[in-house]
Amino acid sequence: MELNLRSPTAEETRWKTVTFAEKNERLLENQIELLNLFLVRNAISSQQYEKSLSALPTKQHAAEERG
Repeated sequence: MELNLRSPTAEETRWKTVTFAEKNERLLENQIELLNLFLVRNAISSQQYEKSLSALPTKQHAAEERG
């Protein structure tokens, strides 16, 4: 059993009060930011970027249905 003696940060405390939909929206924003970073650094092609970007809302919708 792990014992955590540190106090939660303000972000951790706030995150506990955020709704499921708000968490999903922030996750989507983070994923888009990451895709943008990959594209700018040429880690993915523009074709991969477009394909991944178009798939994100579909995946988010599926997660909302499960949640």
